[in-house]
Amino acid sequence: MKQLLEKIKYQTILIVLGLLVFGVVVTYSYISIDDPSYVFNNPYLAHITFHSMVKLLFQPYANMIRPVDSLVYLIEHGLWGMRPAGYHLVNLLFHITDSILVFILTGFFIEKRFYRFLAALIFLLHPVQVESVAWISEQKSTLSTLFLLVAMISFIKFRKESWSAGTWIALMCFVAGMLVKPNIVVFPVLLVWYDFVYTEQPFLKNILEKYYFWTLSLAIGILYLFFVHKTGFITTLFGGGVYNHILTTISNIAGIAQYPLALIFPFYIHMISYPDHPVTSVLSPQFLISMLFLIIVLSLGFYAYKRQLRAILFFIGWYYINFLLASGIIPIAYQGSVRYLYIPMIGPAVLFVLGIKWLYDHAVNSTASVMPAKAGIQSNEGCSPKDDQSLTTGTPQNTFLYSRLHGNDKKGILHRVRNDRCKILKYTVIFAVALIICSFILIDLVSVRAWKDELSFWRYQVWSEPDNGRDRAFLADTLMSYHYTEPAIEQTQQAVTLSPDDPVVWGKTFYVYYNAGMFDKAIETLDSLHKVLINNYGDVDPVFVPDSGVGYDVRNYYFLLYSSYADVYFKTSRYDSSVMYSKKALALQPANEHVFALEADILLLQNKPDEVISLSNNYINLTPNVSTGYLLAALAYEQSGKLNEAVSYMDKAIARSRDKTRRDFMIQKRQALYDLLMKH
Repeated sequence: MKQLLEKIKYQTILIVLGLLVFGVVVTYSYISIDDPSYVFNNPYLAHITFHSMVKLLFQPYANMIRPVDSLVYLIEHGLWGMRPAGYHLVNLLFHITDSILVFILTGFFIEKRFYRFLAALIFLLHPVQVESVAWISEQKSTLSTLFLLVAMISFIKFRKESWSAGTWIALMCFVAGMLVKPNIVVFPVLLVWYDFVYTEQPFLKNILEKYYFWTLSLAIGILYLFFVHKTGFITTLFGGGVYNHILTTISNIAGIAQYPLALIFPFYIHMISYPDHPVTSVLSPQFLISMLFLIIVLSLGFYAYKRQLRAILFFIGWYYINFLLASGIIPIAYQGSVRYLYIPMIGPAVLFVLGIKWLYDHAVNSTASVMPAKAGIQSNEGCSPKDDQSLTTGTPQNTFLYSRLHGNDKKGILHRVRNDRCKILKYTVIFAVALIICSFILIDLVSVRAWKDELSFWRYQVWSEPDNGRDRAFLADTLMSYHYTEPAIEQTQQAVTLSPDDPVVWGKTFYVYYNAGMFDKAIETLDSLHKVLINNYGDVDPVFVPDSGVGYDVRNYYFLLYSSYADVYFKTSRYDSSVMYSKKALALQPANEHVFALEADILLLQNKPDEVISLSNNYINLTPNVSTGYLLAALAYEQSGKLNEAVSYMDKAIARSRDKTRRDFMIQKRQALYDLLMKH
């Protein structure tokens, strides 16, 4: 039992610390970015049928196709429904498991278990991890990392111990991880890098023998690109001219260089960033400092290569290989968010620990001169007592001077100085490491509170980056949802001043004025949004804009414009204008439930049941499992006096409804229709 406790003590500490520091997230709600799309408003989770499960696993949704991640969400939904606590807990357990796997992985590179524990602890507690731990949507990062680490451990075990099952386990975990999040597509590059650093095989053979990993990586990567090319998640590869490509390249270099600052100075972390143009910050002090750091890291890598310091070389490569997709060099993700450091973070954590180990092995316990050179005395002693060497002056060891300096009873001046120096260095290193870990915990405890609810989140965002107009717009929208009207209007005014060319800012500003009942101001805001869209994208018809790349954003912004016009004109009883804009909005997103219901309601008010029936049938063809189309068709048939059809469609609506209040209303309405039918 004692041996077992000794073997698992570090893993136990990681589990306990992870739960103590981040356990509060299980009491938190969810935020409006991605969480509703992935889980809480996901129609494939809310209405589980064979058809919905096929779409959940194999159809792109919310910019991605993530069948394994979606399957885990499906299991979680079956366990605790829409309660956020369960999703938070699972994500936290994945993160803690990842830290334990880091502890296991570093065992192949670092012998002493304490140093391995320290690397895993830094990975567990570093403040850049808060975003991935506290955000339900980031389960895809924690879960894909779990598969990546198991795959890497299995492959290294195969290399070092000829474990025959290692490659098969690595292959299966690689595929599973790719089906969670495609960022681990770089795994074959990691394998090539490991063999390059730790084996002597020819480089070409090193690459070719991993053909099965390359094939799977290429196949799944192509499928992923094929499925999501219309979502706009992939940035444009071509176009824009040479000048634009030069600016983009400079921006990417700036982003690559600035990320390490979040690792070294994690005291000021902006959680969600947006793809602004970072070229303007290339000459900023932050960029210049981070570029200097980048040069130092590359120099360290060259030194490690020359001196055969393989662990240092491997983990420098680990950081930059895993950071490749987030760098912007491959146009698949935007720079700016610290969550992209989740996997690369392992590299700096191990490098830091190797630095601490070097300090003990070379600075503390290395041989060092104690007396000044001009004294004519040299000593090769370190902190460990050794046999003293003779004085370089040739003075016999039994002289008075030698006796006073060295002492036969180990209490000589040099020994005491040497011992005191070693104690100071040891305690300084211990204190520095403890201070760093404690500072991580304190920052974590503060940062994680920002994820408590929507209002806390956006307040933290604005506090951490006050010049970001989009964040202020989201804060204003959130304040309005809490009925804080005056602060919300104040934030929108600052937002449009800071980011006057951002369509999202104008969209959020509209909702603030709309919900405040200031409809004239809301219409003025939409007019400003329209001008911004023309300035940014030209005077285009969004229906004919390609639904991919930048075109995806254009279509979404125009849908926002048209649907907002439809809403505000409906509120001000300008029904013809509302119908006109709702038709334009549905031309861009024909399956949008809100706009469809809005137009149908207006047509019912205008006593146009035939148009409602036609509109409802089109909507039903697009969304056969949603009750709204059947409900409005039933109301239209009632208005036209066709009670048999009205009852039939109401039955279909009731069968597809999952909302109890709405279902109760439809049951009562169906009974009233049936009673009316019986009278006739």
